[in-house]
Amino acid sequence: MDATMILQTIQDRPYEHSVIVTGCGGDSELLEIMDAVSEVKDIKHTFKAGIKVLPGVDC
Repeated sequence: MDATMILQTIQDRPYEHSVIVTGCGGDSELLEIMDAVSEVKDIKHTFKAGIKVLPGVDC
């Protein structure tokens, strides 16, 4: 799925449906259509302990 299709799908959803988007980076077009945007700050992370990044879980 390309970014345009994802953005359109989110915008066309029924009003009573919530969509939660996770991940890092967040395109500016995506941020513009979101009702709420939060940023998570690392306090402690497995990567700092030498554990490798998990594809699809860590950025």
